[in-house]
Amino acid sequence: MHFAGIQGMPRKVLDYPDCYSISLDRRKLDIWRASFASIKAKHSRQVRKFGKGDHQQHHQSPKKSKTGPHRTLTAAIDYRYLDSPIPVGSYDHDSFSYLGVADANTDCVRCICGTTDDDGPMIQCEKCNFWLHEECVFDEKPLDEVKDFICIICVRNAQRTSTASIPLRIQPDYNFKNCTYYRTLVNSRHLQVRLSETVYVQKLENDNHKLILRRLVECTKQNNPVAALIPAELEDTDKKFCPVSFHRKNVRCFRIERLFSFEGHKFVFGFYYARPHEVYCEPGKLFHEKELFATSMYDTLPLDAVVGRCLALESNIYCLGRPKLPYYEEVDVYFVEYQTGKNSKFEKIPAKNQYYINTDPLIFSYFKQKLTISRTFTPFVMEQDMKNFSRFNATGHNNSAIEKRRQRIANLEVVLQHLPIADKSREPLKAIGCSSDKLSKQKRLRQLCN
Repeated sequence: MHFAGIQGMPRKVLDYPDCYSISLDRRKLDIWRASFASIKAKHSRQVRKFGKGDHQQHHQSPKKSKTGPHRTLTAAIDYRYLDSPIPVGSYDHDSFSYLGVADANTDCVRCICGTTDDDGPMIQCEKCNFWLHEECVFDEKPLDEVKDFICIICVRNAQRTSTASIPLRIQPDYNFKNCTYYRTLVNSRHLQVRLSETVYVQKLENDNHKLILRRLVECTKQNNPVAALIPAELEDTDKKFCPVSFHRKNVRCFRIERLFSFEGHKFVFGFYYARPHEVYCEPGKLFHEKELFATSMYDTLPLDAVVGRCLALESNIYCLGRPKLPYYEEVDVYFVEYQTGKNSKFEKIPAKNQYYINTDPLIFSYFKQKLTISRTFTPFVMEQDMKNFSRFNATGHNNSAIEKRRQRIANLEVVLQHLPIADKSREPLKAIGCSSDKLSKQKRLRQLCN
C-alpha cells in the first residue's frame, strides 16, 4: 500500500456528493483513517531515525557548490620591509633637540620623566621657563607655594633627559603587595623606560622571570604588610647611553601600561602590537608598511627586555608631524588605527582608547603638507609567486657572492704587484677575473709558465 494512495482515499471519499457519503459504511472509513495514521507515524519515525538529509537525498539532486572545493592558500613572508641601516637601540632618543629658553607665556613641557603630557599639577622653571610635573619633582606634595624653582636639567646643564626612576606618588588601586609602581624606570643600558610609551622588546631565551612573578603572587595571597614607597632615584646624567643592535624582525612592539619592582627585580607590563606580517588574515589583504594593530596579548617582561623605543601614533597625528622630544628616526614611527582580537577581525580603535601626544609647536614639528595613508603593501608572497621570490633571493645571494669574489681578486692583484720578481722582462702578474673568457685565461697561464 503506497503512501500517496492511502492519503488520497479519504479525500476522494469526502469529495463525493452527499448522497454517496451517506451510504458509505462508517466502519470502513474508520479503518482507512486508522491505516493512514499508522503509515504516517511510521514515516515520521523513519525520518527521525535516518535524518532529514538522508531522506531528502533520495528525492532531491545534490546541489553543486558555488565556490568550489575549499583550497588552503600558502604564502611566504617577505621581511625586507623591515630592513634599515639604523638598527634598533643604536641611537639615543633622549638627546635634547631644543636647549634654548621657552617663552614664559607658553605651556611647553620638558620634564625629567621624558614625557610631554600636561596632566596634573605642574611647576615652571624660572630659568628655562619649561613646565615640569610636580609629581616627578617632589616626593610629596609641597604644602606652600614654591618660589624661584630651578629644574634639575638647568642645575646640571644636562644635554639629555635625566636617567631618573620616578615612582608614582599615588600607587594604583589594583596592585601586587610589596611592589612599587613607577612612572619611569631605568634599565641596565641607562635607557629610561616610561609609562604609556611604546618600546621594542627582544625575544627572551628563557622564562626565569616567571619564577619571580610566581613568588610575587604567593606573597600577595599571604596578606603581608605593604612595602614603603621608594623615593625617586636620580642617577648621574653623565652615564652614557649603551647602544645595542637588533634587527626589527627579531623584536616586537610593546605598549607599557605598568612599571613595577619587586625585591630589586624590575618588570614591565603591557600588551603587544602586531605588524602586518604578524596578523592572521588572507594573504591578499593590503596594509601600510608603518601600520600596527593593537592586540589583546598581555605580558609581563623583565625591564632589560626593552632594547629600544618606537612611536605608535594615532593616525591623524601621524599625518600631521613628528615630536621633537624624544627623538625618533622615521623608521621607528608607526600609526595605529585598528585592533585585532581572538576572532581575527579588524575593528577600529575607539578614540578614548587611543594614545595621544602633546602637539605644542615648540616640541612638535608639523609637516608642510599633511600625509595621506594608502594601503598598497603586503608582506606575503603568494604560492604562485614563491618561485620568483626564491629565484630573486638566490640572485641576490649570487650577486653578493660575486661581489665578494671580485673584492678578493682586487686585493690579490695588489699583493701580486708588490711581490719581488727576478726577471724584470716579465709582465706584472694579474689575478684572473671571474668573468674572463677561456682564451684570456690560457694566455695568462702561458705567461705564468714561461
